Amino acid sequence: METYTPKFFDGREEINRHRVRLPHWEQKEVLQFVTWNLGDALPVAAIKRLKFQRERWMKMHPKPWDADTESEYEKRFSDRWDRWLDCGRGSCLLKKRKASLLVANTLLHFHIARYHLDSFVVMPNHVHVLFSPLGEMPLEKIIHSWKSYSSHEMSQSGMWQGRLWMKDYWDRMIRNMDHYRHVRNYIRNNPLKANLKEGEYLLWMGEEG
Repeated sequence: METYTPKFFDGREEINRHRVRLPHWEQKEVLQFVTWNLGDALPVAAIKRLKFQRERWMKMHPKPWDADTESEYEKRFSDRWDRWLDCGRGSCLLKKRKASLLVANTLLHFHIARYHLDSFVVMPNHVHVLFSPLGEMPLEKIIHSWKSYSSHEMSQSGMWQGRLWMKDYWDRMIRNMDHYRHVRNYIRNNPLKANLKEGEYLLWMGEEG
């Protein structure tokens, strides 16, 4: 088995762009940090307000970004979103071990086959994943399969009825080794930052964890 080597964003290579509600950028087999949350995790009004501010800011700061612009984006939008999620609003279904294990097993199912998982944490109302898509598998199809399968299985088992996940997700391509280490440490420390107890989250740090 070949040793896993993280691949970082390269501004000289082709960038694939697509859109659900938020604009998403990807580059072949480049590490992605992705976050998505339960549909009841955040107030609708707050989501709309933040998305409006984000859209307006992005029109003034088109991608690709340098490190300073990326840092500003994270402070203005991603960090604020993460702080809201860490407050533990909504049903927090994923705090239940059966639900968090189902999500974890969903993520691990095609590890190595369709993508390489670096690390992930299943929090009470959201999920953070650091991974590299493999081959020609698009980012959006991977995430759609995770959300669709886990939603179906939770419905079948009686854990949840109706829409489980928020429709969209947040993603960031990893720029370099420092960015990679920062994100990996964020995933590892997120439960502690959110004051969670053992058993209220599920952390997987992969080969290097």
